[in-house]
Amino acid sequence: MTLDPRTPIVVGTGQTSERDGGVEPVDLMVRAARAAATDAGSARLLELVDSVRVVGLLSWRYRDPGSLIGERIGATVRHTGYTGNGGSTPQVLVNGAAEDIAAGRADVVLIGGAESWRTRTKLRAQKLRPEWTVQDESVPAAEIMVTDVPMADESERRIGLDRPSYVYPLFEQALRLSAGRSREEHGEFLGDLWSRFSKIAATNPNAWVQREYTAAEIATPSPDNRMISTPYTKLLNSNNMVDQSAVLLMCSVEIATRLGIPRSTGCFRSPGPNRTIRMRLRNGVHSTGRRRSALPGRVLSSSRVSGWTTSRTSTSTRVFRRRCRLRRTNWDLRWMIRVGLSPSPVG
Repeated sequence: MTLDPRTPIVVGTGQTSERDGGVEPVDLMVRAARAAATDAGSARLLELVDSVRVVGLLSWRYRDPGSLIGERIGATVRHTGYTGNGGSTPQVLVNGAAEDIAAGRADVVLIGGAESWRTRTKLRAQKLRPEWTVQDESVPAAEIMVTDVPMADESERRIGLDRPSYVYPLFEQALRLSAGRSREEHGEFLGDLWSRFSKIAATNPNAWVQREYTAAEIATPSPDNRMISTPYTKLLNSNNMVDQSAVLLMCSVEIATRLGIPRSTGCFRSPGPNRTIRMRLRNGVHSTGRRRSALPGRVLSSSRVSGWTTSRTSTSTRVFRRRCRLRRTNWDLRWMIRVGLSPSPVG
């Protein structure tokens, strides 16, 4: 099969964890970028990066983190992008990069995210501020490629439904009722699910908490596992007390071929739909756990074309509903990285 040389592919992914702390987010992404280039099998790939797109950061503010990353990897970057807050931003950046590569607007795109919350929190407790890079007003701000997704309307904010740890438990209760489980039975169900995740994390070098928990340890409140919002204990909530980063590298088939990147390395992206969903809680969920409108989720399937891996996107409201209870931190690119980082419990 002859491939269009402008066909976009993911050629490398990288992740990094800084357990000793002290490293700022852009430097974490630089480390992950170098790991992604190693994964692709081409050190020269970073030199050819012409667009850097960063998922919005919470632990430190930069006017243009992409320009800093470009400088530190030795690339001549022509375009940088940034996002607001929202769980779909990594996928939107991947879709946009694929479109730009196919249209010839970019050749090699670096997409990354990072947080250094563990370091920031420790320093804040000591009333200290890290000596990290500060870009003054003379630095042009990066293009905002994805704006903030509104998370709550006024009626929800008024009663305190203003964060995922309060909202997702409502979805979970609807799912419980739909499944016909008692509270105790559903707690056991969740504990078993997360216990299986932790089993994978225990042997995954990229997981922050490398420990296997039993279902009872996860689902049962204790001094070290307090109840956050029923039915979610601390171990059932996402963990933002980390210093981690993830990067993926995308390029055209033409560039991959020129650099000698093995065909077994690349992963194609077929069309990926974007949809920004803002659901009013009072209208969107009822006791059966079903959504009133058929809004799509995503599930990926893979096949092979001419030795390269292809990724096709299909939609499923059933998958969307199941994923309502999955939580993520803003930096989290793990779900689209093929090296297998699985959800790990909060430490």
